[in-house]
Amino acid sequence: ADGARHPRRSPTIRHGLSHGHPTGLSVCRVAMIAERAKRCWSRMRTDDTGSTLPLVIGLVALCLAVILVATAATSLVLARMRLLSLADGAALAAAEGFALADLRVDNGVLRAELTDAAALAAAEAAIAATPIDGLESVELVAASAPDGRSAVVTVAAMWRPPLPIWLVPDGLPLQATSTARVVLR
Repeated sequence: ADGARHPRRSPTIRHGLSHGHPTGLSVCRVAMIAERAKRCWSRMRTDDTGSTLPLVIGLVALCLAVILVATAATSLVLARMRLLSLADGAALAAAEGFALADLRVDNGVLRAELTDAAALAAAEAAIAATPIDGLESVELVAASAPDGRSAVVTVAAMWRPPLPIWLVPDGLPLQATSTARVVLR
């Protein structure tokens, strides 16, 4: 009260300002701030507390995305195989869909003459009779007998991913074409 000084305060600082120093801080005060900053910086460099949590979250998100994309890709491949199997079955039914009246003997070889109408009817019946799982909007695009001995069938469907995810399209159109030939012995 009568001019006594605070024991921890530098004698050159009065009300936060030093006498004669342009920044208003004494050399002791600047050294003390620098020492605190150095300790804080060294603690930040050696202390990794909490820095692994964002890495773990990022790794889990990346693994989940890879798993979901791999699941969608596997589903797409299986749907394509199912559609190709359906086209194979429809082409086989179309190739065998001839009537006995359509059999001809040509140079001593027995041949069946396929028509587009018979191939189309047999392919439609085969697709209608086959249960289809995992595919939407299955349709017969074309069925024909271009050379009278083989049947060509094209089938289309829509594939949707098993789990909706923004990394994979909502749906993809699939198409499969198969050819079957009549061989009589």
